[in-house]
Amino acid sequence: MAVTPSSFVALFPEFQPVHEQYPTLVASTLAQVELRVSDSWEDERDEVVGLECAASIAASPLGRSAQLQAKDGSTTYSKRLAAMRDAHGCVHPCRVV
Repeated sequence: MAVTPSSFVALFPEFQPVHEQYPTLVASTLAQVELRVSDSWEDERDEVVGLECAASIAASPLGRSAQLQAKDGSTTYSKRLAAMRDAHGCVHPCRVV
């Protein structure tokens, strides 16, 4: 099951205002993230895609102005992703393997 803009906003309702104002942003970010997330995540893949999408939007200028990013550059989403990567054994910093 792939993550859709509707399912993304249902899981992360804090992005609803951004999705309403910029209706193509979530879909285009999801498309980019889908290319980076490996199938090795198996049952967790959709969760990782959603978190990657949320982290990407939160780190964008829109997310920063909505105060979705901490002063140190981290987000709730990026912290959860880091923990999942550690548990999954990912070593490549630029790909969600």
